[in-house]
Amino acid sequence: MKKKRWIAVALALISTASWASNGFEIEGSPRERDVESLETAWVEVSASRGPLWIAWVVDATPRNGTDSRCRLELGEGQMHWRGGSGVVTDNSRAMIFLELRDGRLRDITVVRGDCQIDARGVDLELWRGASTAATFELLERIALGSSDAELREEGLAAVAILRLSQVDALLERLATDDRSEDVRHAALFWLGEARETAGFLALRRLEERVPEEDLEEALVFAYSVNEDPRSVQRLLELARGHQSAAIRGSALFWVAQEAGEVATATLERAVVEDPDREVREQAVFGLSQLPAERGVPALIKVARTHRDPEVREAAFFWLGQSNDPRALDLFAEVLGVR
Repeated sequence: MKKKRWIAVALALISTASWASNGFEIEGSPRERDVESLETAWVEVSASRGPLWIAWVVDATPRNGTDSRCRLELGEGQMHWRGGSGVVTDNSRAMIFLELRDGRLRDITVVRGDCQIDARGVDLELWRGASTAATFELLERIALGSSDAELREEGLAAVAILRLSQVDALLERLATDDRSEDVRHAALFWLGEARETAGFLALRRLEERVPEEDLEEALVFAYSVNEDPRSVQRLLELARGHQSAAIRGSALFWVAQEAGEVATATLERAVVEDPDREVREQAVFGLSQLPAERGVPALIKVARTHRDPEVREAAFFWLGQSNDPRALDLFAEVLGVR
């Protein structure tokens, strides 16, 4: 009896090592199952009555330079980020976790890269052999077809990272067609964050199709997280020339996060030339977000010379937040003290 128990433990350790080789460390006693048909396996587990987690590995879109580390506690439903590991990890594989309760899908969680999975005290079944294409088909049906908007958002996060070309068209469709604003915005975000060049091209097409508030709140932000170099250029174009002051202001905010000389020039131009005062003040805030060697001199110039007293006041305010000696010198000069 003791020998059999040790054999079981040894097999469990070998099993855990095989999953760790994909970049995932699993704590606990998961079961493994070979899956020929993902749809058939799903129908079978849907008949279970108790709480159950299932998980499998899929091919994921690459994330250049990502080295963040995470810990997922299945029992608590919590994801903890542990900062960078100092080592760029292989993000070409991801694990998808589905939680079922009384046979119904309750939660979808995706982890990628170097992540620890705490499955202690949890009924977890690890599936081997599930293809990425079958994953897309299953999630499109059971998650994106759900009446629960939150579940559709979780499904989007899982589908968006799949290394499949059909994901792009699906996200583009949901960015305009879903009845939930949160889901539409999530689709725009994932086009920017996970789909790189195809995502950029989709965002350009969507500019003419989404409502203005979706463009201002979500699509502009999606450009800011997209890795195609044309996304930064598009932000600059929107900041300089869009007819909507709200969209110009939103684009300026994200331009400010790009700390290059082009971003500085765009912000300085907006401070002087934009016809809308709120946009000019947004550009002043953008200057305050630049590295001090660029932002402080630009703010001092605005505080000294701008024709609009409210814009000058905004520049003085952000200079006051900078704690920069150059700002203190300006204050002393204005107050007539040394």
